[in-house]
Amino acid sequence: MLFSGRSHPELAQRIADKLGIQVGDVSLRTFASGETYCRYEESIRGADLFIVQTSSPPVDQHLMELLIMIDAAKLASAKRITAVVPLYPYSRQDKKSRPREPITAKLVAEMIQSAGADRVLTMDLHAGQVQGFFEVPVDHMTALPMLAQYFRDLGLPEELVAVAPDTGRTRLASKFAEMIGGDLAVLQKDRPAHNVAHITNQVGDVSLRTFASGETYCRYEESIRGADLFIVQTSSPPVDQHLMELLIMIDAAKLASAKRITAVVPLYPYSRQDKKSRPREPITAKLVAEMIQSAGADRVLTMDLHAGQVQGFFEVPVDHMTALPMLAQYFRDLGLPEELVAVAPDTGRTRLASKFAEMIGGDLAVLQKDRPAHNVAHITNVIGDVDGKCAVMTDDMVDTAGTLVAGAQFLKERGAKKVYACATHGIFSPPAIERIEESPLDSVVVTDTVPIDPLRKPERVTVLTVADILAETIHNVFADDSVSAIFGDMNALF
Repeated sequence: MLFSGRSHPELAQRIADKLGIQVGDVSLRTFASGETYCRYEESIRGADLFIVQTSSPPVDQHLMELLIMIDAAKLASAKRITAVVPLYPYSRQDKKSRPREPITAKLVAEMIQSAGADRVLTMDLHAGQVQGFFEVPVDHMTALPMLAQYFRDLGLPEELVAVAPDTGRTRLASKFAEMIGGDLAVLQKDRPAHNVAHITNQVGDVSLRTFASGETYCRYEESIRGADLFIVQTSSPPVDQHLMELLIMIDAAKLASAKRITAVVPLYPYSRQDKKSRPREPITAKLVAEMIQSAGADRVLTMDLHAGQVQGFFEVPVDHMTALPMLAQYFRDLGLPEELVAVAPDTGRTRLASKFAEMIGGDLAVLQKDRPAHNVAHITNVIGDVDGKCAVMTDDMVDTAGTLVAGAQFLKERGAKKVYACATHGIFSPPAIERIEESPLDSVVVTDTVPIDPLRKPERVTVLTVADILAETIHNVFADDSVSAIFGDMNALF
């Protein structure tokens, strides 16, 4: 059975016409007080119910109406309730972009679920990670192929170019460019920069060892009762073992009556599995968040997340740090004679590269690539001028280095005098080291969020420490001071 709210009854009628059914009979009206009344005028007991309500103005009123319709259907014993929300409310408030902001897209998800929805259908979310805010299934639809078909059918004589209105929509525009058989262009916006400082701390005494069975043992060797505890554990290989060790340490601290437990996770585990990219996939980044919270963490500190929406997977506070200013300072201090250009290794990292370009005082370029196979990158084009310049590719992490090496080769072929690469997290999964040694890269700069074996590290790999950033953040959390002030309110560079 299909029912419509008052946000877009015409769309609901068109859907019903396509399905060959009638729109159900429901009474909806607003009292003089502004409150909404709802009553289904036919039996819906045992029915498979679809409620169509989009996010048109007045958004809050239509959202509340949707929640009331869901609640009414639940109380009327509908078998299954699916909220059909073509435009998801508050979809752009999907992460903390500035201090003291809510993540309203997550709040909406919780409200829809609390009301009683068993499933959600939505279209072209602002960020795919919003799906991870739900415990119920979310079916995500897109109108992009239909829009592309419209422009192809126009048969325009001019050459087509898909334009991203800002760097954050570059990936979408890149896909659209493929669909219409055109080129890609990106519009840029201006934004400000920031700084960090210095502090020190001391490591407590804890016993950690692995039994022959592979299980982990943990014991704190000093009293932590009533303590404000910070547990530092990054996502270095073996990732699952280190994640389990973190959870055990959190649980042990909780049982030892620590007052507050903060998990300091410089590289967040499974951070790239933050949305459903294909059917029947998990959202493992969300699972990790649930595990950390279930273990007993009261707060999480992490650095340069792959996607800011991961913060919304948590019920507890998340403080996000960034190493981008430190990396930018490193390249400014080199005093390179060539003109600098920040290069996004793919369209998905354009916003990050745009911010980095501002920090180093250079231009922006974007590489376009195909992935014919997993961990295989084929560069097809570069947007921007790199000829005669010093190119600095920037990303959140270096894993197998396939993209960086292919990008460096492509940039050199396009006339770049020097090619550097930098990233916060130097994972260097095999064969990354070998690829870097054989590549045209002049230098790769990473931080120590992941331990790097100095014996295996090539000479052209430079490792900067994030100890100062982490130490000051920990101090400010302990002292109940502002964390964002350390970064000049610019620690959400997504």
